Amino acid sequence: MKKVVLFALLFAAAASAFAHQEPQMWKIYSCSYDNYSGPALDPGLSYWEKRPGSWTGLIYTYEHFNKTNGTWDAYKANWAKPVTDYYGFTTWEFTFAGGTQCKRVVISPGGYTISFSQCGDGHTRYCWTQ
Repeated sequence: MKKVVLFALLFAAAASAFAHQEPQMWKIYSCSYDNYSGPALDPGLSYWEKRPGSWTGLIYTYEHFNKTNGTWDAYKANWAKPVTDYYGFTTWEFTFAGGTQCKRVVISPGGYTISFSQCGDGHTRYCWTQ
């Protein structure tokens, strides 16, 4: 019985160590961009809101961001194809609905930093929690 309990505890610890990292929903991130000409303020603020229908391998969100004119806007965005490495970082593909796709978006353990690269429009972005 002790072996079964020990195995279950080790399995649970291993599974939690490799859980997919997600952006912290409703948490304000500071973001800076390189090679960007879109409507978001640079540097600016963003936060994500999860939409219905999301599951572990596909997250539907709205990304809210402040614009250069001082207002806020939101776009639908999808997070797909998560792969979590040994150190707990998760790489996603991120796509604005009907827009730009970033093929390499890395979220740190706990979701404190997000690095967007390999984006179709050539920009990169780095975001960190406040």
